[in-house]
Amino acid sequence: MEELCLCDEEDEIWQEVEEGGDEEEGCQPVTKIAFAKTHKTGSSTVQNMLLRFGVKHDLTFGMPPNSWMFSVIDELHSEVVTKGPWQALGFDIFAFHCRWDYHEVKKIIPEAKFFTILREPMDTFESNYVYMGAQKARGADLNQFAEKFAAQGEKRAKKAYVGQNNLLWDLGMDVQDLDDMDKVERKVREVEEQFELVMIMERFDESLVLLADHFCWPLEEVLYIKQNERLAELKNNATEKTREIMRTWLRGDYMVNLPG
Repeated sequence: MEELCLCDEEDEIWQEVEEGGDEEEGCQPVTKIAFAKTHKTGSSTVQNMLLRFGVKHDLTFGMPPNSWMFSVIDELHSEVVTKGPWQALGFDIFAFHCRWDYHEVKKIIPEAKFFTILREPMDTFESNYVYMGAQKARGADLNQFAEKFAAQGEKRAKKAYVGQNNLLWDLGMDVQDLDDMDKVERKVREVEEQFELVMIMERFDESLVLLADHFCWPLEEVLYIKQNERLAELKNNATEKTREIMRTWLRGDYMVNLPG
């Protein structure tokens, strides 16, 4: 791990960046960033930090012309951004929901440092299941869903907002590949190769320290308040049987969350 960059005067380090800086004198704050925003993993809190950072330092965000997010169902195409009305500005930060495609995002910000955030897969599914309205639509809480649907090996619908292996889906895997363990293993290797940092929601504060270290940011840049957190009484309490069923049904997500 690189030495943590702690600076007495924040303005000095940004002046060095604007003047080109001298890498031999110390680390340089990263300003080209691509964040794979996953659903219900604490990613909105991270996104808020990136938005605040970008506004503070007069950076440009890569985003669609008429929305705050890209389609989370259809494939991402870089031209939506690179041929938009502000293309001449160039882009610094990509931090919005989309059907993730590393190569398309790299076309938008070629020099970007890539990172994402993951969460325990069953908890991720449960949060998505409730938030997206699937629990109400199905008339089944998490324990009932596990017995009636997951235990029967229900497959994810092609354009579903919530379903099997949400983490892999968010990271760009095609729906027909989510149960193909050879392809999942290849995806795990891609994640390891393409992302310089993978944050873990259950170790959120520790992950932020690593993020600040890796990006050479003062720790003040990663101060936060929680975003979109549910009240404890609105969360499902999974039985041990449900956890066993869901560990099998979400095997792909567990592989990417706990590789090796």
